[in-house]
Amino acid sequence: MIDPGHTDNFFVEVDRPDIHSVVPLIRPELCCYESAGTYVEMPLVRLLFDDADLVSGLLVGSADGTVGWLETLLRLPGKRRVRLVAVVHPGGRTQERHLRRMLALMGSPLELEKWLEIRVLPMTQVSRDGGMVAALPPTVIQGHYSESGKTVMSIGSSGDIGNDPITVGSVNFVFRPDDGLRDAWRKWFQFTFDAASPLTEETVRIPRFDLVPAEGRYGAHWMQFERLCDRARDAGVAQEGLIATLPDEGGPECKKTSSSWDEGKTALDPLALTLQKVYASGWLVTVDESTRIQPLRVPVKPMLLGQLPERTLGTVRQRQVFSLRILDDEVDREIAEHRRAGDLLELLSYPLAKGVHWLPAKARPVLEEALQRRDLEGKRSLWNSLGGGIQQFIDMRRSGIREDLNKMRQTLGEKTPVEDSVLEKVMDEVWKRLTSAMKGKVAPTAVYNPVNSPDLTEGALDANWEQPLSLLANSARALRECVRAKHFERRLPGLHLDGDSFRAACDPFNDVIVPSRDKGRAVRELMALDEILESKNPAREKCRQVWQLVTGAGEAASRQRGSI
Repeated sequence: MIDPGHTDNFFVEVDRPDIHSVVPLIRPELCCYESAGTYVEMPLVRLLFDDADLVSGLLVGSADGTVGWLETLLRLPGKRRVRLVAVVHPGGRTQERHLRRMLALMGSPLELEKWLEIRVLPMTQVSRDGGMVAALPPTVIQGHYSESGKTVMSIGSSGDIGNDPITVGSVNFVFRPDDGLRDAWRKWFQFTFDAASPLTEETVRIPRFDLVPAEGRYGAHWMQFERLCDRARDAGVAQEGLIATLPDEGGPECKKTSSSWDEGKTALDPLALTLQKVYASGWLVTVDESTRIQPLRVPVKPMLLGQLPERTLGTVRQRQVFSLRILDDEVDREIAEHRRAGDLLELLSYPLAKGVHWLPAKARPVLEEALQRRDLEGKRSLWNSLGGGIQQFIDMRRSGIREDLNKMRQTLGEKTPVEDSVLEKVMDEVWKRLTSAMKGKVAPTAVYNPVNSPDLTEGALDANWEQPLSLLANSARALRECVRAKHFERRLPGLHLDGDSFRAACDPFNDVIVPSRDKGRAVRELMALDEILESKNPAREKCRQVWQLVTGAGEAASRQRGSI
């Protein structure tokens, strides 16, 4: 089988016309409506989830296809933990015989490290006219590959895990959720599973289709089935001492729920979840240097000066490089300053690793405005230095450039002056470089890409926490330096920012030092930050310690200890 956890994109070739399965994808593809092709695997779940060791799902319209897939799944080698909720509704495809086969699978002897539990969830709602109609969710299945840490999720309208006929409007989305979405699914599914009824000899007795009125109203048989499911659920709760409760976001996971369906393997702790959200709120920013003008220095070929490009004496090689500075030193330095962007990235973004910068969302317009201002000022300086235009500038500089070239030839031992043809070649290059500069951008363009946090689940390597540690620590240091330094605004040339504006743009973690503005505290915490980073603790523990500093938890704990 193919494990999508081992590659970012995987393909399944088919014998008949050109349908591939590539994650992420939408199914069915348009060619299926025109009978132009067929899938090698039907349903898609056999391709996506047969190698997953953790499978959870909300199944709608479970019938022969669903039962057949479960039978195949349990026969496959390897460990596997499967927990499902079968949604049933009046007049649906799921019948008693399907639920009985599922119950039999649960009761059959399973191999070591294989585990299956299925619950049933009757789903209906009251219509405006007082009748009862089905309110159906989509089918959702998630497969997690513990070995690789990858996850695949499928959500869509096709019943019986994709075995139902394809109709216009059928749509199924298959993608890899990020860790935050996966953690949210874990909590949502756990609550839904706890709210469903155990699959037992009683709850498999779903009313036959012919006992449900054609107009979609319940009837006594379906209401009786619902009450039976409620009693089975309540009996399970009473027996296990459990209640289904929504997870308390930001606090304890679940006050009283059944054992976690995934044994906590896909869980994120609060800090990891915060980091996940912060990563998603900003950008991976790089500078496209190809978008800015070239330096205003023209290369001069050594042969034009009567020199060889390269000389070799034994094991020693000498390469000769010559260039002509077009503008005066002062103007050249000024334009070179406007071509820079690294200083802006250093100030407004935070390094995740060498050469990798993360930019807060609020700092993006500040960076864009600064680059635009540098471009305008650089072009103004360039235009002012040219006087009346490029050609007039070249005519004025021609004699000076000839004289400088002759001096260089003399220094190199050449007695003859520069020929007119050589001078014209140099001046042509000067004209091209200046023309290109006037048409182009002086400052480079910033490129923004979304970025996800590393795997920060319980089983993740400690090295995965190094990058978040860099983000946390650099943010904490910059904001405290902003509070501590007397003249921090001097570091903000051309940005039109004061300290308050900088802190507002570059505070992704809602750091307590921003509203505090306590210089003494900033100094103390900068020293504490150095101690944390220099310690031999694992990166994950360092992250927690810096997080306590950023949120003020450490300061609060110190005050509490001092008051005892």
